[in-house]
Formats: sequence, C-alpha cells, structure tokens
Amino acid sequence: MKRYKRIYALYKRDEYVKEGTVEELAEVSGLTPKYIYWLAHTSTPIKKWTIVATDEKVELFAPIEDVDWQRIKELKQENGYTDTELGEIINKSSATVSLKINGHVRFSYEEIEDLEDLFFLEPGELLKERRTA
Repeated sequence: MKRYKRIYALYKRDEYVKEGTVEELAEVSGLTPKYIYWLAHTSTPIKKWTIVATDEKVELFAPIEDVDWQRIKELKQENGYTDTELGEIINKSSATVSLKINGHVRFSYEEIEDLEDLFFLEPGELLKERRTA
C-alpha cells in the first residue's frame, strides 16, 4: 500500500505556479494528471509547462468512511489498550487517538498499518473496502 505521494513543482513558462501532488497540479492547471505525470518524467522540452519533482512527499490519509472504527474500538478493548498506549504506537497524543477512533480525525495509512501490525491483522483489515472486497 502506498503511504506517500510525490510533490512536484509546476511552472508555466518560467513562472512558478504551485507545488503539490499530480492531482493538485491538475486541478490548478487544467491539465490531466496523466499529462502532468508525463511532463514530470519526459526529457522532451515543452515550451508552456514544466514539472519538477521535489524531494518532498505528502502522507496519505484514509477517508473517514473507509476505516472500520468499530473494529478498532473492539480490538483496543479486547487487548486492554488505553488511548495513551495506542498514541505511543502511532506517535499521537491520547486526545488525538480518541478523536481518530471516534471518526473525527482521519488516520494516515501508515497509522492503520501500525495498528494492523499491533493487532496481528492482515494488511487492509481495518479498512472497510478491503474486508468486503
């Protein structure tokens, strides 16, 4: 499962426009994501647009509706974990853990994977779409 997306810098002619993911740059420029990806990886000179890969990456988050919050709560209770202890596992405060397991704040895919490892689950078991597919 991919945890990060590469960040690119978009230039229109020689003028800086924005940094962002392929999808974000497509939204700003009106270009398709496929074309932006091609621009970033081609050696063909293009007069109007330039895409430069940066060293930055952005963490991906699971959509709130895709996470099986009830299952996380059950596993937490069954295994006797507190919010503080789960927070130590995913490097978050107990307050943030509480917000996350109650569906108010999104989990990153990396946090989901950490919880799946903690509870000895198969990859994707805490995601509704993966379990039902």
